[in-house]
Amino acid sequence: MWSPPNTPEFREPLLHKNGSWRILSWASVASSGGLRFANARDVTDSRLIEEKLHAQSMEIASKNVELERASRMKSEFLATMSHEIRTP
Repeated sequence: MWSPPNTPEFREPLLHKNGSWRILSWASVASSGGLRFANARDVTDSRLIEEKLHAQSMEIASKNVELERASRMKSEFLATMSHEIRTP
């Protein structure tokens, strides 16, 4: 027989009857007499949102690096052009 990990909270993927995988977040507590009471929540949608936010965050960080590089290149170009214009 399956027994949950010996932690009060854990996540586990389970196959839904419609064939899709769902992620359940379990919380359990031990009681007297050796019984364990558990509660499960489906956190699949929030997990997908977290993954999308992480991907967007990484994309934004990458774009910021590109923008900083472009800004430095522009500054160097303007400094060079300014110097060239001022010197005959």
